[in-house]
Amino acid sequence: MQAELTGVGSVAWPEGHRWCCDIQEAGGSEVREKVMISNEEETELQGSKGTAHFVIRFGGKGSREAYCTVEQAPASKLCKGSYTEGDSGTWVPVVVLECRGMEPVRWHPQGGFTVTSAGEQGTEFPDADLSEDWCEYDDADDLSLEVMEVQGEWRPVK
Repeated sequence: MQAELTGVGSVAWPEGHRWCCDIQEAGGSEVREKVMISNEEETELQGSKGTAHFVIRFGGKGSREAYCTVEQAPASKLCKGSYTEGDSGTWVPVVVLECRGMEPVRWHPQGGFTVTSAGEQGTEFPDADLSEDWCEYDDADDLSLEVMEVQGEWRPVK
């Protein structure tokens, strides 16, 4: 994630946040747009004792299952649990998807984020929608807040 923050101490997401992204069949061209992936949902994998947070089939009948699991802080040491004032303008890993048979190709920020003011009161603004630039005013600290130019990209992690 990358964003420009003004007057914002942090942008955070809950443990069960629903990440909206486009996914592509690994080694293929089929793309499914704006699928919701969350670690609160769990599906058993066919022919296995394992589970995944998201399961899909590309192609048609007889095709193999593609699936992924979601890793977020604090369980994952590979990503942070919030995007902070000090991160403004830099890329920060915020979620890890362990994928088999698919790969994420685009992230669509939406609602469910908590924006906390950088002011002394640390006023929280729950359920902030970051699909567009977000602006608010913190009356307690007389401070304008902005979360602008939110971007996402997927990078392989080994």
